[in-house]
Parts: sequence; C-alpha cells; structure tokens
Amino acid sequence: MELSAAKNEIEEIKKKIAENQQLIDSLNEKLQRRTDEVKIIQSISSEILNSLDLDRIFQKTMELLDDVFGFNHSMILLKVPNEDKVKVSASRGYETLGLGAEVEFGKGVIGVVANKKKILRMVGMPYRMRYVQTVTSESNYTSDSAPIELPGLKNVKSQIAIPLLLKDRLIGVYAVESEQVNAFKAIDEVILTVVGNQIASAIDNASAYKTQQLLTQAYSRFVPKELLALLQKNSILETQLADQTQGLYTIMFSDIRDFTNLSEQMSPAENFEFINEYLGFIAPVIEQYNGFIDKFIGDAIMAIFPGCPSDAVQAGIEMQERLAQFNSQRIEQHKEPIKTGIGIHSSTIMAGIIGSKDRMEGTVIGDGVNLASRIEGLTKSLGHSLLISEATFKLLSEELSSKFEFLAKVKVKGKLEEVEVYKTR
Repeated sequence: MELSAAKNEIEEIKKKIAENQQLIDSLNEKLQRRTDEVKIIQSISSEILNSLDLDRIFQKTMELLDDVFGFNHSMILLKVPNEDKVKVSASRGYETLGLGAEVEFGKGVIGVVANKKKILRMVGMPYRMRYVQTVTSESNYTSDSAPIELPGLKNVKSQIAIPLLLKDRLIGVYAVESEQVNAFKAIDEVILTVVGNQIASAIDNASAYKTQQLLTQAYSRFVPKELLALLQKNSILETQLADQTQGLYTIMFSDIRDFTNLSEQMSPAENFEFINEYLGFIAPVIEQYNGFIDKFIGDAIMAIFPGCPSDAVQAGIEMQERLAQFNSQRIEQHKEPIKTGIGIHSSTIMAGIIGSKDRMEGTVIGDGVNLASRIEGLTKSLGHSLLISEATFKLLSEELSSKFEFLAKVKVKGKLEEVEVYKTR
C-alpha cells in the first residue's frame, strides 16, 4: 500500500510539474510576444517618427508591417479636410493603386472605422465586391468621370482596419486585406492600436511640415526669398517691422509705354489677361540673371539685383529680346505690338520691412530707387527703350560697357545735379 501511494504521489507531482511547465511555456510565449511587440514599436518609431517626408512614411509603414505581420495588401487613407471622407493616399500589393479613391464615413468597413474611430476586424466574410458596389453607388461623386475604385483583392476573406488617431482626432485609416479566412488575430489589435497612434503622429508631423513648406512658398510669391536672404531671415515668420539692411544694389524699373491708351481698348478681364501674359513672358528673365521682383506696379516691374550690376544690365538687354518675341506673337494674332522702357541705376539703399503692425511688406528705400524710376521715365522723352545711369555704367565690365555709349546729361525731378545716362550702341 505504501508503495502504491508513493507511486500515485509521484504521478501527481509529475502532473503538476507538467502543468507548471505549460504555464511557464505560456508565460514565456507571452513574454516573448511582448518583447517582440516592443521591438516592433521601437522599429517603427525609429523609421517613421523622425521623417517629415509623407511618401517615405507611407512606404516604410507598409513595408515594416508587411515584414512583421505579413500584410501584403494594405492601404493608407487620409481624412479629407472639412469633409466626412477618407481618401487613399498610398497602397501596397494591389494591381491598381487606387490613389485618390474616396470612402464616406459610415460606408463599408473603412468608413465605419473612420466614423467610429474604433478598430474593426472582419473574418471569414467575402464581402469585397458587395462593399465596393455599396461605396460606389452610395457615395455622392460629382465628377463627370467614373469614381476611382478602391484597391482590393477579388477573393478577400478577411480585413482589419485601424483608425489613425492623434489623441481623439482622426488622421486617417490603415486597412489590410487577406485571402486567408482568419488572417488577423485579436491579439494583434493591441499592438496595431499602438502602432496606429505612432503612424498618425508621424503623418500629422509630416503634413504640418508640408503645409509649412507650401505656406513658405506662397509667402515667397509676396515677399521674395531673396529679400529675406538680404535680411538674414530663413522664413517670413521670422521678420518683423523695421528689419533692415543696407547695401549696394542695382534697381531696375520697366514699364509699358502708352498702357493707358492700350488698356482703354480692352475690358477689365482682358487687361488682366494681357498683363499676366506679358509679365509671365518677361519676368523670368530677371530671376535668370540673379535678380528678384520687388513689386508689380500695374503693368510696371520694380526689380532688385543684389549682386553684380552687370546682371541687371544683361537682364535688361534680354528683356528687350524677349519683348521682340512677345510682339511677334501679338502680330501673328493681329494685335498691336507694344513698347517698353527700362531704367537701371546702382546705388547704396536700404532693404527691409515697412508698414504697420497689421500690414507689412518688404521693399527697398532710398534716393537711388527714385532715380532708377526717373531714368525709366526718360526712355520715352529721349527715345531709347533701355537707359542706364553713369553709376551703373562705371561698374560694368569692359566687355559689357562697350555695348553702351553716353547719351545725355539731363535734369531729373528731385535731383539738383544733372544725371548722365547711357544707351545701347
């Protein structure tokens, strides 16, 4: 009896050891998974959170999650600003990328996730065709062309869609499909929720940066980046009233002759069209020769050349050549050719920010600016389309100065002494 009892006790001990081993194995498995999850999160963090390139974030996100989970077919949809829609911004593994395809909130799995801001996992349901048809038929598409179809697998069996949230704000939806019936596990939802928040943060940072770049580009159309550079500012946001700098710059004024009479023959809309066509033809020459346009004054251009005065003079010569091409086109269109006057002067002037606290602009100020404008005005009375001041002439290279000759010494408004002007030979 004692031997039998001992055997039973030994068996019971073995059974408990086996059970404990299973528990240990289960705990080790869970610990290993948690360790893997931390590695996944760290990997994704290091890859995307430091990037400000949206396309790279999209690409790396889908690549990493494919490597970890085997998500071969996935898409990222971003919320459309001010609309209850999300739009495909990137996709992976599909024959058709479907970029630009939209899904309304509440429509289909993706739409429900966007609306509820909750992760949704669908298994064992071949719903793809029905889903696409529902989105296509119920969405309010206004385009004359057929709506862009969502990318998708024809024989999809399961899908998981994760809201990309920044706090409680929806950034977009990350959706994955599979041809397997039960491809996505409930245990994956926890880590995917954490990863989704990281993706949302990275996308939001990159979007904000991109918006800032677009704003900076837009601002540069009103306050030239070259002027900001003179003020040693990296952005318009760094400027403030009375920022200023002094330097030797060359100023150019260009104006269309008899524009008042020409404009009277056109409607206001035709005037705008004509001016924009003309400026679009002529203005690029200024940038080509290292200058920048300070402002448009109706049909007139005021440009600054911070570097060599020869840049301004060469720009003036080429602007005349471009005008000849512009007039050739007008003649072909049975329109009257136009004439312009260009005045150039070099002087030490101030560049900076002027205005009031509610309305500021960048510009240059100084007697030299006024004189350049006066010289441009002389082109009409003296009968030459391009005139430069003596100050500019003396700063030209020997080769370039040989293309000019003294024209006259004239009295200009606002100056006590007469001014020497030079014309092209």
